[in-house]
Amino acid sequence: MTPPKILDVRTLIPMERHRVIFETYGKLEPGESFVRVNDHDPKPLYYQFEAEHTGDFSWNYRQQGPGTWQVEIGRTAATRRCAPNRALMRTNPKPLVYSCSGCSSAAQMALSGPATALTAPSR
Repeated sequence: MTPPKILDVRTLIPMERHRVIFETYGKLEPGESFVRVNDHDPKPLYYQFEAEHTGDFSWNYRQQGPGTWQVEIGRTAATRRCAPNRALMRTNPKPLVYSCSGCSSAAQMALSGPATALTAPSR
């Protein structure tokens, strides 16, 4: 078994970190993982994973501070689910189509007020 890739996000500007982390996660095959390294507890990141990938990921702390935090994040599910950009969905008044880098599918997002519908191709 190949050791997990190390993704040290400390060198990235903060607004880019979650995007890079989710892109890395999106490229994982079931059973693969990577180790995310940063300078703070990634609890908000965990909650984002829980909201967008419930039941599809693993989360194991390897080091918990005080100066460095390492978490091994893995893909556990055999299916890939698209995770739309929620901020874009709130600000764009028109329906849009986006491509999921994790599963190479296209999904139609219909935006109608506060409720948002997402339909993706079935696997």
